[in-house]
Parts: sequence; structure tokens; C-alpha cells
Amino acid sequence: GSPLSLLASRLYGKPFAVTEFDFAKPNRFRAEGPALLGAYGALQDWDMLVQFAYSHGRENYQRDDRANNHFDLSTDPIKSIAHRIGAALFFDGGVKPASDAVAVLLDEKADIPFDSNYNRAVARLGLITRIGTAVMPNTTDAPCPENFAAVLNAGIAFPDNAAGADNAKVFNAAPDYEQLLNDLLNAGMIPKDHCDPATGFFRSIGGELELNQSKGTFQAITDACEAFILPAGEKARGRFLAAESLLGRAVIAAVAAEAQPLRLAKRILLLHLTDTQATKAKFASPAMEQLDSWGEPPFLAARGEATITLLATAGRNYRLHAVNTAGKRLATVPLIPGADGTLSFKAQVFTDAGQVFAYELEALP
Repeated sequence: GSPLSLLASRLYGKPFAVTEFDFAKPNRFRAEGPALLGAYGALQDWDMLVQFAYSHGRENYQRDDRANNHFDLSTDPIKSIAHRIGAALFFDGGVKPASDAVAVLLDEKADIPFDSNYNRAVARLGLITRIGTAVMPNTTDAPCPENFAAVLNAGIAFPDNAAGADNAKVFNAAPDYEQLLNDLLNAGMIPKDHCDPATGFFRSIGGELELNQSKGTFQAITDACEAFILPAGEKARGRFLAAESLLGRAVIAAVAAEAQPLRLAKRILLLHLTDTQATKAKFASPAMEQLDSWGEPPFLAARGEATITLLATAGRNYRLHAVNTAGKRLATVPLIPGADGTLSFKAQVFTDAGQVFAYELEALP
């Protein structure tokens, strides 16, 4: 399910589909998965993402007493909601495909041991630009599937005479070579402010995506969707939305209805996602890394609090509704005007109206 494990497996010149992926229950970080895979799948210009699965049998969506499944969206409210973010980032109006491409070149006639691995930095490069593998006939007249900004020699099966390779810089990407990203930075193939291998900071070529591994944060800023992954105490700011997680790790996002730009949308889904687990679910330790008992409905919400601010509000009036997981309006939430023309509110999972992960932002005439 991790995007990093999939990025380099794409074959240039062929369609690419991830036919099964999932971030399985009870993983308490699973609300973050759809945003990451949707965003980086779009950056890579992949063709299809398929969640496994909606439901194993009718009972899991027809009955309200089922909690015994790792994968089904029908029995996992937090994961089901999170997929709205992934879809918005993957489809039109979401993340734009990277303009540049980098390829590992392999000779189609070479014998490659089954246990061969790519340099781990190749996958990390996919957090910045398009990457994949080009299997080349080892002839002087064999065209590359497209024009590559750079090509990588993975230390095995590199074609000696592949046409197109001499038009792009070749970089050492042998499995045990640790300077690949630094070499690309020093050669100007990656802008200096787009990558810091030491801290694990990666900004995509188009500037829409940022991942900071040392802080555990992520942000995606597009016209129709803005999404942040924030541990408690961390902030993020986009063009339409800003947020600070005050309590608990959270996924915070704004998704425009009908893929319209957020600043023009008449209805916007605002999300503040933490976690859900079944009542009486039993784990082997507080780290929740081993599930001993499924538990039973109702699902329990993890506490979370955040400040969410609407930035692009000039000339527009809004009404905010807290909604339940079915989209039913529960209560109207006051929006507090700021001196700088912004509107803000405090998002709390536990409210007098019930547990709240989602809000409907309604633009008024």
C-alpha cells in the first residue's frame, strides 16, 4: 500500500494501474493513506487506483453489527471518509503530473536476478518527479518511450547503446550508492529547495506536494483540494485553508464539490480526521501493533482538536455545518472573523451534537 514501494515499478510506455491497495484496520494512521497514494499517484501520472475492498459480502454493508474486517470500507468509517481526499487529489482538479521524468534503464536481453533491488533513493526521488523503469532494446536505433531529464544506472543490466540515453545525464543508482539524491541536486536536476535528504524533506516539481519525514507532516495544495497531515503542535498553510493541530495527529482537508476551485465552490467538504476503533477491541500493547480481538460496534472516535482557518474569503459569505458520517447536518458552527479578513473555527471531534469528523461549508448568495 505504501506509495514508495510502488513508484519505480511503473514501466514507461505502458499504462499503469494499482489494482489493489489498502491501509488496513486497525492501523491508527490509515486515514492518511488515501491522501498520500492519491497525491503521489497523480504526480506520477498513474492511470488507475483500486481500493481493496468495499465489502466482503453483503452482510458487511447491510448489517450494523459488523466490525471484523481489516480491509472493507463498509465497516471502517474513518477510512471511507479519507478516500474522498485521495480521490479529489487523484482526479481532475487535483495534483498535476510532474513535467519531468527520470528512468532506470534496463537492457531487455539481460539476465537480472530475481532478488535484485533498486537503490532506495530511486523511490524517494518519486516524491519529487515522475520515475519508473524503461526496458530498452540494446540497439543504437531503439527510441526511449519519452524524453527523460535523467537516466539511472541501477548497477545491473544497464544498456550500453540505448538511443536516448546519451541525450540525458546518467547517474549512478547502484543499490549501495548513498549519494544519488545529492548528485542530482548538485547537477541541478532537482531544485535545491525541493529536497533535503538529511531531514527527509521532499517538495514535488510543481510545488503542490510537500513531505517532511522528520516532522511527520504532509501537505497537498491544489485548486480543488487542500490536505494536511499534522501531528499535534504542527501547522500548515495553503491558498484557501490553514490549520493547526492542537490535540492529536490529524488529517485536515478541504474538498470542493464537483471539482471546482475552492475559492469559487458553492459547497466544500471540510474534514478533520483522527481515528476510529471498535468498542471492546483488544490490543496486545498500548502501541496497538497487534490486534487480539475485533471488538464490536459502535465505533469509537479518537479525540482531536484543531484550529481551521479559511483564507480566501474576500467578497464571500459562508455558513458552516457540522455533519455526521452520513452527511446529515448536526449543528451550525460559528465562523470567527479575523482582522486579516479570514474566518476560523475550532474543530473538535467530541461535541455536544455528537462526534464530528466532517463539516459542510456552504457559500451564501
